[in-house]
Amino acid sequence: RSGTYTAIITYAGNTKYNPASTNITFDAKADTLNTTLTVDNVTTTYNSGANIKATLKDENSNAVSDAEITFKIGSTTLTAITDAEGVAAVSVDGINPNTYNANIVFSGNDDYNGATSTATVTISKADTTIDAPDTSVAYTDKNGAFIATLINYESSKAISGVTVVVNINGTKQSLKTDSNGQIKVSTAEWALGNYTAVITYAGNTKYNPASTNITFDAK
Repeated sequence: RSGTYTAIITYAGNTKYNPASTNITFDAKADTLNTTLTVDNVTTTYNSGANIKATLKDENSNAVSDAEITFKIGSTTLTAITDAEGVAAVSVDGINPNTYNANIVFSGNDDYNGATSTATVTISKADTTIDAPDTSVAYTDKNGAFIATLINYESSKAISGVTVVVNINGTKQSLKTDSNGQIKVSTAEWALGNYTAVITYAGNTKYNPASTNITFDAK
């Protein structure tokens, strides 16, 4: 059976030779089992919370737990440990939109031989939406403003650090979203009246464009 053993080797001696003894250790290892990796293809949009999952089983179709699985998707390399069901999963959030031939590898260990698999990971640009409710402000309020929030439509996550253009009666301003995906648009310069603001995000390599109109009353 498998394990580490100590062997004591002894010669008792005779009328011509004195006795001798020595100890040695040896490892007895069970035969390693072959394994298979099963991975499903992934189709998703950017930063929308999708995972790629791999299932590792031995040659007897038993789940292999506590095994490290490496996922290489384009230039991104991620690792995860299999659970009791032999499943390891990693998020594809943050990986740029493209179609990838992902390589998934179990390198093997003392008990199991390694295995490899491939999967197609298709990540598209995410749709976006702008949340900006109609509002009323006092035209005498020098701190008057309205808020617009740019959101990943699929995941409802805020999109930060991108430029949104606001057009109010032909007057345009470009504002960058903060960590909450928000821009704050001052209304202090507007006289008494009703206005329409056209709020536009042009999109980029990760996100599709979005646009919305709101009205605000300066009273």
